[in-house]
Amino acid sequence: MTVWSPSTWLDHEIPVLPWSIIVYESFYAYFVLALLVCPRNEEGQRELLVLLQGLAIVNVSTMAVFVLLPCEVVLVADARAALGSMHPLPRHLFELLYEVDRPYNSWPSLHASLSLVVVLLLTRRLASRPLTGLAWVAWGLMMVSI
Repeated sequence: MTVWSPSTWLDHEIPVLPWSIIVYESFYAYFVLALLVCPRNEEGQRELLVLLQGLAIVNVSTMAVFVLLPCEVVLVADARAALGSMHPLPRHLFELLYEVDRPYNSWPSLHASLSLVVVLLLTRRLASRPLTGLAWVAWGLMMVSI
C-alpha cells in the first residue's frame, strides 16, 4: 500500500544509465573511508562513536517513515525496462539490487541519509579541500544514481 509518492518530474527526466549502479554501490565504501580517516586514538574512537550514534538515529528515523508513510518509487519500472540492453555486469548488479530491495522501503533513501552522515565526518576529518570537494561530488553523483 502506498500512502504517498515522493517522485517529482525531475525523477523521470534522468535516464537510466547502466554505470550508475557502480556509483550507487559505492555507498559501502563510505563506511570504510570513515574508519580510515579517523585517527587510531581516543579522539578517533569518540568520533566513530558519534558517527555510529548519528547512523543509528538516521536509521531509526528512516524506518519509522517506512512504517508510517510507505511509498513506492515508480522509477524502478524504468530501470527494469532498460535491463535488456545493458552489459551483463551492470544488469546483474541491478537485478541483484531489485532482488533484495523491496518496493516500499524506498524513501527516504538510506543510501542518501547514511552516506550523508559519513560525508559530514569526512568533511571534518579530511585536511585537503580537493579531497573534501571530491567527497561531496561523489556523494552528489550517488544521489543522482539513486
